[in-house]
Amino acid sequence: MQYFSSLISARDQIDPRTLLIGNFDGVHLGHRRLIERALDYKGPLAALTFDPHPLEVIAPNYRLGKLSLLHERVERLHHHGVEGVIVLPFTRDFASKTANAFLDEIARTLDLDAVVIGEAFRFGSGRSGTIQNLETALIPRGVSVCVVPHFTIDGVIVSSTKIRQFLLEGDVVQAQHFLGRPYIIEGTVGHGLGIGQKMGFPTANVRTKQLIPSNGVYAGTVTIEEHAFPAVISVGSRESIAPGLPREVEVHVIGENMNLYDQVLLVAFEHRIRSQSIFPSREELTRAIALDIVTAKDLWIEHD
Repeated sequence: MQYFSSLISARDQIDPRTLLIGNFDGVHLGHRRLIERALDYKGPLAALTFDPHPLEVIAPNYRLGKLSLLHERVERLHHHGVEGVIVLPFTRDFASKTANAFLDEIARTLDLDAVVIGEAFRFGSGRSGTIQNLETALIPRGVSVCVVPHFTIDGVIVSSTKIRQFLLEGDVVQAQHFLGRPYIIEGTVGHGLGIGQKMGFPTANVRTKQLIPSNGVYAGTVTIEEHAFPAVISVGSRESIAPGLPREVEVHVIGENMNLYDQVLLVAFEHRIRSQSIFPSREELTRAIALDIVTAKDLWIEHD
């Protein structure tokens, strides 16, 4: 662990005086409140985060849906005012480190004035390290410890876990309220069956490593090489087309028919139009898709 300083991303070669610590998955409104508080301190600000997510190592059978990929997390932290990002590889060996070993390394490697954390922060083997441990270890060394209370919306704590719950329920609007922006997945377009093209609604099959919202049809946007387009997004197993197919994210870019194979897309889920349905005929499915497109266009115009 003697590489904290070398893990600050290359473009950020700074000597941080204030350190934020957390997973920052999604960089949601709660995380942004932490950043705002940290910016109250003078001197360069860095965030210490972990990759992969600790749960992926500690509980590998637990299917954690990521809200953001690492590079997006880093970019969003920078966007909101964090000057340097330290990405600490989270391994089984690291997970076995004691809370005191973790604190000693921070104090020895980084010359800090303050550490800023959320009130739920825990660290060290078995999450044994508490805020009191942090204060006991760092305050005598002249490092302030700032504990930021939970950020709530309508009495509900804003957290990555809660946002995942909203998305798994298909409530992308509520997820957006907690994120402070629409939920976005990044993925590469793969080859599908080409059925949408034959029906007059070409779709891109987007493969992603992030959490996919619950099955249904959504209105949103697709960003292709920094250009945003209105889109209909279908999540599901396509039972109306060919029973037994795996779950897919299919995106129809409204008004466009582009060759998107192997391109990287950013897909934003903004509204849920309807749940997934099984239609008795191809004609009824075609009519439903046409209606979905009209609904998505109306929402785009209203939003724009």
